[in-house]
Amino acid sequence: MSTKKCITKGEGLPKWSNPISHAVVVNNMCFVSRQLSVDADGNYISGSILKEAKPAFSNFFAALENAGFDKSDMVFIDIAFDDLSDLPEINQLYIPRQTSSRCA
Repeated sequence: MSTKKCITKGEGLPKWSNPISHAVVVNNMCFVSRQLSVDADGNYISGSILKEAKPAFSNFFAALENAGFDKSDMVFIDIAFDDLSDLPEINQLYIPRQTSSRCA
């Protein structure tokens, strides 16, 4: 029988009124919901790709940590782009947060 835990609030996670959990833990696997560019009160932060990506990444990693996991446990992350020319800027923000070991 599997165990399931929904992460709906926690340290560093924005407060929001929607019914979607920040993350769901099933047995020893964590599934993090898409994290938006929102502040602690759930207000949308708009701006440049970096201005929007910084809080989204912070929310993602906060969800992971509140679920009892860390970046070394990550297997896959899906990032949606409006413009692929933004990729180098996102890489500057994301790559330093990765663990040193990457799958080929």
